[in-house]
Amino acid sequence: FQTIFTDSRFKSNTELEFVGTLKDVSKVCYVSATPMIESYLELLDEFKDLPYYELDWVSLNKNRLIRPTLKVNIINSIFSPLKRIIESYKTGDFATWMMPGEIGIRESKEAMIYVNSVNNIIQIIKKFNLSSEEVTILCSNTKANLERIQNKLGKNFNIGKVPLKNEERKMFTFCTRTVYLGADFYSDNARSFILSDANLETLAVDISLDLPQILGRQRNEDNPWKNQAEFYYKPYIKVGKEESKEVFQQRISKKLELSQKHIANFNSAADKDAYMKLIQNNVDSMHYQEDYVSINKHQGNNLVPVINKLVLVAEQRAYDIQQIDYADRFSVFNTLR
Repeated sequence: FQTIFTDSRFKSNTELEFVGTLKDVSKVCYVSATPMIESYLELLDEFKDLPYYELDWVSLNKNRLIRPTLKVNIINSIFSPLKRIIESYKTGDFATWMMPGEIGIRESKEAMIYVNSVNNIIQIIKKFNLSSEEVTILCSNTKANLERIQNKLGKNFNIGKVPLKNEERKMFTFCTRTVYLGADFYSDNARSFILSDANLETLAVDISLDLPQILGRQRNEDNPWKNQAEFYYKPYIKVGKEESKEVFQQRISKKLELSQKHIANFNSAADKDAYMKLIQNNVDSMHYQEDYVSINKHQGNNLVPVINKLVLVAEQRAYDIQQIDYADRFSVFNTLR
C-alpha cells in the first residue's frame, strides 16, 4: 500500500491513474506491513475518511515478534564500509555462528548489500574488482539498466532474479529498492548490509517504511543472521541546504495556489484542447517543480486537469526523511527505535 506514495516521487502519473482506477472498484482493501503514516493519508481525499484497522500481533502472544538486532554506523561515504565487508568475504574471513544441535559452526558466505543506485552498484563492483560469478544484481529489469551495467562492466554481467529456495546463490547480492519489499530470500547463511545517504533522495533509506521491509527479506528460519543487519548511513549535511518547516510549507502552498490558477484558467479557456496541450507539455517538462497539475484520464472521454496530491505527499515524505528523520544522530536513533 505505501508504494502508492513512495513511487509517486518518480512515476506520479502512473500512481494517480492507478488510484483513479480503484475508484471504480466496489470494494478495496489497502494493506501493508509498514503502512503509510496516518498524517500523510489525511492530506488525500481518497484516503482520509476510510476506516483504518491496525492488526495487533503481540497482545495475545508477547513472544510472537522478535525484535531485530540492528548495528548502526555513521559513515563518510557509502563506499567506506564496503572495503572491510567485501574483503572479509573474499579472503574467507567469514562471520560464524554456533548452531544448536549442529556439529561445527555455520559460516556466512553470502552478503546481501542494499543500496538504491544502479550506478553505485556498478562503481562498487569495479572498485573491488568483483566478477560476474561472484555477483547478482537485483534492480529494475529495464533496457536502460541492462545497457548501463553491460557498458560499464561487460557482457558477462546481467540483471539477476531472486533465487528460489534450491537455486544457486552467489557471494554478493546487490539490491535496489526493487526488492526492498516483497522479495523472499531463502539463504541459510546470508547477512544483510544496508547503505543510506541522507543527502541524496534516491539513496536515503526511509527508516519508517523501507528499513522494516528490508529486515523482513530473509525468510529462512534456519539462517542465524535472519533477524540481524548492519545499517550504515551518511548523515544529512545541512550547510547551505537548510529549509525550515515553515519555508517548506510556504513553498507547498505557492505550488497549490498556482495549481488552482491553472485549473481555473482551463475552465474559462475558450479552446480547452489547446490549453490541455499546454498543461501536458508543462507536466512533461517541469515534472511538478512549480505546481501539482496533472491530467485526469478517468472522466470519460474528456481529459481534465487535476491537482495531483500524491506528488505533494511524496514531497512531504521526502522532506521529512531528509530534514527530520536524518536531522542529527539523535533523530536517526529515535526514528530507529
